[in-house]
Amino acid sequence: MTGNWRRVSVLAATTVATMAAMAPTAQAADSPTPQELLDRCGSADLCVFHPESRDAFPGERRQVGNQVLNCSNVNQNEMVAWSDETGGSNSLGITISAEMKFAEVYSVSVSTTYQHTWNWSHTETRTDNMTVQPWHIGEVFHTPQMQRVRGTYELHFGKRFYGHYFWYVPFEAVGPIEDSSQSVTFFTRPMTPEERAQCPTGLAASHPHRFGPE
Repeated sequence: MTGNWRRVSVLAATTVATMAAMAPTAQAADSPTPQELLDRCGSADLCVFHPESRDAFPGERRQVGNQVLNCSNVNQNEMVAWSDETGGSNSLGITISAEMKFAEVYSVSVSTTYQHTWNWSHTETRTDNMTVQPWHIGEVFHTPQMQRVRGTYELHFGKRFYGHYFWYVPFEAVGPIEDSSQSVTFFTRPMTPEERAQCPTGLAASHPHRFGPE
């Protein structure tokens, strides 16, 4: 089998051939890119992904929905509706959709191995109730939960592809997973003088006032 397979390293951005040493210029010219190999996943005799490690971690915390200004002298309960879309990343640096064959192979393998559904993107939509103190601002924050899975694609070709039957492509991707109980947090703070000046006057001041992007 020596001389008939190569390993394409995505993470190191180099191509390593497990065969007789080749000149660097010839090696670069005679090797496919990692994306070119993975694009052949649907036509290869075999295309599988072997997961090697998984870790979960919190994503970027960000404000969602509109701020709520309590322009009154009593506590106010307010419903805040919001939607937050979270994408992912990968070692190829490309946009991946679930319809791509190598993406489907990756998703199935990760879900089967770790018993966690793989998502290339996810949109969380919900409505939360929060209590805002008098002359305070209320805000809702969302911290999406993420997972990172590393591993290697194995591809077999019935005919030599760039001179070899077998290729191996290291690959890593990050994607969102289901929210945890700590994913959504609420924050209130006193208004600044400038924010207080935005409050309506008269009877309208007995109700919360919203501002921010819709």
